[in-house]
Amino acid sequence: MSDLGYPESAILQQPNGAPAWPAGLCGSIAHSASHVAVAMALTSQLRSVGIDIEDGRSLDGATNDVATAEEIDCLVAHPLAGNAERAARLVFSAKEAIYKCQAPLSGNACLSFTEVRLEMAAGGGLKVYPTAPLGPSTTTIISEISVLFKIFQGLTLAIAWIYPMSSKSV
Repeated sequence: MSDLGYPESAILQQPNGAPAWPAGLCGSIAHSASHVAVAMALTSQLRSVGIDIEDGRSLDGATNDVATAEEIDCLVAHPLAGNAERAARLVFSAKEAIYKCQAPLSGNACLSFTEVRLEMAAGGGLKVYPTAPLGPSTTTIISEISVLFKIFQGLTLAIAWIYPMSSKSV
């Protein structure tokens, strides 16, 4: 917070458990058994941000509930995937970050993994598309989200963001 010009303060929880960010900031928190990650930005730079940690846990039999075969095939080509199991975990992590990114703007706390589809974009990022009728507000917000994966201190992070309406997305 101090790097963004705000006094350091505790991040409180909203009644639904989501973080309550100070006015002018947006952010997201993720955790694994051993790590915590926080993404934070000025709302003048990003309308919203979401983050998730891909910690290598198996999806067990839930892969079909998380990703389509087409998404997995697409992400196998991503430099951080290499195989279908890792690609499925990347899809899961990206969709978690997408959920966290869209919820503060759309109010949609029920977005499911199957209601969005991921495709590779230029530069190794991902583009997000709605696959189900989500209502005009949620559909617009989903279509504005970009996602990338970043290795940071040995962790694979999925980071989703939406630029302000006056900015052009890259």
